[in-house]
Amino acid sequence: MPKVSLVLGNADSHCSEIERATGWKGARLTAGLVFYDLRNGVPLTDRSVIFQGICNPPDEILEATFRITATNRMNLQRLLLPQVRIQRRCPWEFPGGDAQRTEAVDGGASGKYSRYYRCGYSPGVTGGSGTLDGSVPFGGCGYTRTDCQARGCSTTSGASSSCPRRFR
Repeated sequence: MPKVSLVLGNADSHCSEIERATGWKGARLTAGLVFYDLRNGVPLTDRSVIFQGICNPPDEILEATFRITATNRMNLQRLLLPQVRIQRRCPWEFPGGDAQRTEAVDGGASGKYSRYYRCGYSPGVTGGSGTLDGSVPFGGCGYTRTDCQARGCSTTSGASSSCPRRFR
């Protein structure tokens, strides 16, 4: 099931108040199925989950009803490809000091989740990549294609494989 749409009673505007205060977008929805004996007031089966999803903003808000849609958590249409949007400025944080460049080589203790790993600029460090500004590493970056090329992290500069080469 790729998505589920629910129509909720909204006579007292409680659902509308939640939308104004915190919003429904991103809320988790779990729908389950239970067979229930109303006469004896007991469930006949254990609950089985039939849908788990993430809510979108409300589709329709009326005086008496409130309609909201949830998309399945496993729906591949929710994936953003590429993971980083194409943009004019580089999104990665530039490693300006020696310790930061050392971390940019392999991510240090944080691994690939290091704030400097995705940039990858690390000349003068064992296993590092990038070019020098004369005889010293660049101290900063303007996050542009020109700066990336000057630091040796673009396709045309012949950079090593550890530089991400965002600008093509």
